[in-house]
Amino acid sequence: MMTIKILESLLEPTLLLDRDGQIIWMNEACAQLLQVPARKLLRQKIKLTQFLKFERELKELNQLPQITEPTSYVETTFVTQENIEGRVQISIQPFDSSTKYLVYMRDVNLEQTLQKKYRRELEAKIAYIQELEEAKAQLEDYSKNLEIKVQERTLELRYANRQMEALINSLDQGFLIFH
Repeated sequence: MMTIKILESLLEPTLLLDRDGQIIWMNEACAQLLQVPARKLLRQKIKLTQFLKFERELKELNQLPQITEPTSYVETTFVTQENIEGRVQISIQPFDSSTKYLVYMRDVNLEQTLQKKYRRELEAKIAYIQELEEAKAQLEDYSKNLEIKVQERTLELRYANRQMEALINSLDQGFLIFH
């Protein structure tokens, strides 16, 4: 018989079920994920499917004696009796000559939270890039308009200079300005 002590050091939340699906052991990582003291849960002698309600039906949990090889990880959400919610990937494998079954629950809440955070940051950066592109378009517009305004102002000044020259050239007499 393989000792359960080996499983204590696993960082992945892990449960040990009997042939009927009753929880007979859990590691500390699993207790933290489910937010329940392990001893309390073990004293209840409860089936995993009674303690956790899964979004997706995991028929393997109702047919444990038929599992002879580790199952593929299946991603699903769960809700505990205390309404604690989470998202995990679950795999089941026979343990100790197929009289017990290990249930590995890979917590994907962190990945989901990080994904949402990075998506928000990406959206903020995209919005910032769009603002910069709009500002660039405005600057290009101002640049083009500035050239036109400079040309218009230059024409106005040339016209005013010609008017002054014409006024001065039309005077045959000198005049004196007092200030």
